[in-house]
Amino acid sequence: MDSSPKLICPEVPCIVQVQPAKNPGSKGRIIKNAKINLGRNQFRDVILLITSQNSEVCSFTLNPVKVNKNFIHEGKATILLINESLMISNAPPRSLQLFVKTLTFKVALQAKKTPIASRCRLLATKLNLTEEISPLTSKDLFLQ
Repeated sequence: MDSSPKLICPEVPCIVQVQPAKNPGSKGRIIKNAKINLGRNQFRDVILLITSQNSEVCSFTLNPVKVNKNFIHEGKATILLINESLMISNAPPRSLQLFVKTLTFKVALQAKKTPIASRCRLLATKLNLTEEISPLTSKDLFLQ
């Protein structure tokens, strides 16, 4: 059994505003009492899961991703994707910092792996499943 310390990604309670990248002036969709978490889909891609109070789940593939964390000490961050930007606010600052660190490490580790071709994704017969992301270990940190 591996006895190295593990850094578990927290489920962060917050308010998320999903804004389309093509129309930055629009207000977008606001999800109050949301919880954000990291997971993986059936192709092992890192995804962001947003669960609202009424059990609605949204998922976003984090490839490529850019994180603006200028106000992370205030519980605010922005995750920029290709088609959307996700503005996170009212989050516990420490939990959000840990979440963003885990996100950046996991996405960086995924970028080093060979991506699955689009054709293979389309022809795949795997079930559309998501699972919680594994904790960061000291081994992951040294591979970075």
